[in-house]
Amino acid sequence: QLLLPEVWGLAAGQIIFSLSPGTGTCISLASYHERDYRGLFADGMLVVVSNSAFSIFGGVVVFSVVGNLSFTLQRPVEEVASSGEGLAFIVFAQGLAQMSSGRWSQVFAVLFFLTLFLLGLDTTFAVVETLQTYINDWIISRNPSARISARGNAARLVCIVCLLLLAGMPYVTRGGYYLLEIADHFIVTYCLTIGVLFEYIMIGHVYTAEQMLEDVRSATGVQLPKYCEMHLKYVAPSVLVWVILLLLSSEMTGTSLHGYPTWAVMFFGVLPAIAALSVAAGPSVQFRIRHLLWGRIYPKLSQWTPEGLAAVRQRARRGGFKDFQDVDLDQDDDACGGAHFRPASLQEGAQPADACGA
Repeated sequence: QLLLPEVWGLAAGQIIFSLSPGTGTCISLASYHERDYRGLFADGMLVVVSNSAFSIFGGVVVFSVVGNLSFTLQRPVEEVASSGEGLAFIVFAQGLAQMSSGRWSQVFAVLFFLTLFLLGLDTTFAVVETLQTYINDWIISRNPSARISARGNAARLVCIVCLLLLAGMPYVTRGGYYLLEIADHFIVTYCLTIGVLFEYIMIGHVYTAEQMLEDVRSATGVQLPKYCEMHLKYVAPSVLVWVILLLLSSEMTGTSLHGYPTWAVMFFGVLPAIAALSVAAGPSVQFRIRHLLWGRIYPKLSQWTPEGLAAVRQRARRGGFKDFQDVDLDQDDDACGGAHFRPASLQEGAQPADACGA
């Protein structure tokens, strides 16, 4: 089974969906920490180890239930086993019904489906919070002086929930299960995998892996080994490209969506995937343009002091994005007849110690 392309594609989609590296969920939730919080590395390791441990435990439970059903029903495993929603709502339901007689089987069934409900609710919390964080960051990027109020947050939250409710209505119809299979096949498998590939390329080659490791050290105090640079630049992108090629080859020869209506595949699978990938490619192009503008073109067009040029190069390494550590470009001519830089941390009304900016 390990030689089948579908297995690797499903495994990549599952680990990306569970850890959410390509959706920004962990970053959004971690942004609520204080700036001097030093436990990010330990938190990240705890999340990764816990996810893998629960996956292994879940695999043991799944194979135990499926094997028991196969033995009890005297049918091959291929006929008993199912995947996705069928595993949770059909196979496990049959397994729970055979666990014991009387009311205990009902108790276990209620506890199992209550667990599924809480897991879905928790996932919804993370998705809604991530979307709201995206919108708030976009508002601040457009207007740095804007304030995010509780009333505005509540209004945006209501809008997000209403839009998600409308988007999810087709999936609760009689044919919703098949629409969900199509959306899961294209959006989760392809969009998340290709989105993570774009993320690796941007971090490893645009933002640079060296700068990312330095950011990790400054934020957590942990110095990652040098081979992490090779992982960010070459190893992880190569593995993802290989997985995507396996998925495309299986798409050409496989029959996973055989028999599904063409209009449903196009409307609920192909078109959303193309739209999502177009949105993901936009920031990467913008990031590259900013890096080119601030790192190559702008320094050649302006005559700046060495201190100012160093600040611009530091900003260029971040792709042209500005934060509280950047300097404000004050182009007022000073006594030396040239432009000088005034640090953003300099209080309004304070004067530099030296008229020439020495």
